[in-house]
Amino acid sequence: FGGIIGFILLMKLLGKTNSGRLFFDTLSMKISFTKRYQVAKTTSIFARSFGLLLASGMHIVDAMEVVQKILGNKYIEKKFAQATEAVRGGVSLTKAIEDMQVFPPMLLQMVSVGEKTANLDDSLLRTSGYFDEELSHALSSMMSLIQPLLMAVMGISIGVIFLAVYSPMLSIMGNI
Repeated sequence: FGGIIGFILLMKLLGKTNSGRLFFDTLSMKISFTKRYQVAKTTSIFARSFGLLLASGMHIVDAMEVVQKILGNKYIEKKFAQATEAVRGGVSLTKAIEDMQVFPPMLLQMVSVGEKTANLDDSLLRTSGYFDEELSHALSSMMSLIQPLLMAVMGISIGVIFLAVYSPMLSIMGNI
């Protein structure tokens, strides 16, 4: 029991370091049931934040640097930094984001349309509600996958407590 608690504390401390956080965020992007949630969360944050920053008159590269810091996933932030450098080097925003291979095709299409019409901020802000809805669906999907696991853990815990309390009583009753 103490080993399990020690392991959990070690993982928690490791998660507070930059390399540990990068490891856990990369792992969360590789596990299928958490990847959908991570992508939906990042897409929602990107669409709304980037759209608002562009609407306020900020330059694209500057807005990308700001958004990179608030994405909330070190793995995606690292890829986004590469995309920022690509845009700074003259690559189109659509191509740079597509090369990340993180965001869904819907976002790529909206960025492409926004770039072609010179109305990127409006395009992203209009679709941010859709991405918020996707985040909600991804979260409920992830929770529906976790619920059976939590029920099994609770059942096992209750069984262990039941045995710990009643087995001494049953052994005493058997000796009488």
